[in-house]
Formats: sequence, structure tokens, C-alpha cells
Amino acid sequence: MEKGLIIDRQNSLTGAALRALAPVMGGHDFGGEIQQGIAELWRINGGAAWMITRVEGSELVVCCLAGRDLLPVCAVLYRAASLRGLSSIRFHTGRRGLARLVNRGGYGASVEEIRPGERVYRVRVK
Repeated sequence: MEKGLIIDRQNSLTGAALRALAPVMGGHDFGGEIQQGIAELWRINGGAAWMITRVEGSELVVCCLAGRDLLPVCAVLYRAASLRGLSSIRFHTGRRGLARLVNRGGYGASVEEIRPGERVYRVRVK
């Protein structure tokens, strides 16, 4: 775990998480997926950031991510994907600057797809 980074898995989409993530959820309702264990909700540093992830095949998917100080979160995601033997991390976001942020950490994010209101970035895990 990155120094000073506290990441807790949450069992349901709480009001605080929904308020933080709603602008980046693209209208998708992840509540049911979290309840069923298909997706996982993560609270970062007591709610300074929030993230929803799931694994699809050999890929860690970051369905949505919002908050502050996200670069250390990228390091944790990369390490977690590597430890699980996953081949890539796919980020879904409406934020154009996410690739810059991820690449600042040296992870080599590339644009895979651009959709209305959403960009999809992929990072290969070595």
C-alpha cells in the first residue's frame, strides 16, 4: 500500500459515495452490481476519493474514480492487477486529464475509445 493511503472496501453504495461518484458514473446504477459482488466500491482516505472496480477476464476495470490525490491510487491499482496476474487496467472516465495523471506515474495509458462524455484508457500490466 502506498504510504499514507487507506483504501477500504465498502459493501453498498452509500450516500457519500454516490454524491462523489454520481458525476462520473455516466448514469449507470452500480448499486446492484456492488450488492451482488460483481463490482466493488472503494473508499480512499476516508472519502477523499471513491472508486468502483470490477474484474472482466484478465482486465481490472476502473468503472469510475473521483476525488483527490489519485496518482497514488494508480500505483495501488497497478500493483493489485500485477499481483492477480491481470494483463491490463481499463479506466472509464469523462476526465480528459486522467491519462496525463496515470502517465505521470509512468504507467503508459493509451486512449482505447472515445464516446460521448466518456473516454476509455488502457494500461498494460507487465
